[in-house]
Amino acid sequence: MNRPVLLFAGVLVLVSAAAVLAQEQQPRQGNLRVGDAAPDFEIQDVAGKTTVKLSNLKGRPTVLLFGSCT
Repeated sequence: MNRPVLLFAGVLVLVSAAAVLAQEQQPRQGNLRVGDAAPDFEIQDVAGKTTVKLSNLKGRPTVLLFGSCT
């Protein structure tokens, strides 16, 4: 390999490593830990007709699914 290609590859590796390290150093928001109770919140169904409050489901099996379900 010639020198410019090696130099470009080295710079690319350093920039990529810096980007990964910068992402890892950002603090998480909140104080929840594994095993903590979920904070109470309200959410509407997809149609916007029904509002469900998490605390109203206390004592009932409940699954919280966050993300795209398409």
